[in-house]
Amino acid sequence: MRVELQVDCYAGIWASGAERTGVIEDLTPADIEDGLDAAATVSDDRIQSSMGQSPHCHTFTHGTSAQRQRWFAKGYESENPTTCDTFSTNDL
Repeated sequence: MRVELQVDCYAGIWASGAERTGVIEDLTPADIEDGLDAAATVSDDRIQSSMGQSPHCHTFTHGTSAQRQRWFAKGYESENPTTCDTFSTNDL
C-alpha cells in the first residue's frame, strides 16, 4: 500500500510540474478534482464496499480514498519528491 500511495504523491508532483512548465495548459481546480476522484475510485475501501463487503484495512493494497487524495495533494502542493516518503511515516 505504501508504494501505491507514493505513486499517487509522485503523480501530484508530475501534474504540478507539467502545469508549471506548460506541458499541460489551463489545469483547473476542477481538473485536479477529477483526477482525485479517479484515484479515489480505485481505492480499497470503495472497491470492497462496491462488492458488498465491509472494508478491511489489513487487506488494503492501494489505500483508502482519503489516503490516495491526500498523498496526491501532498505531491502537487510540494513538488518535492522527499515529501513522498511513505515508508518512514506513520501518517498514511
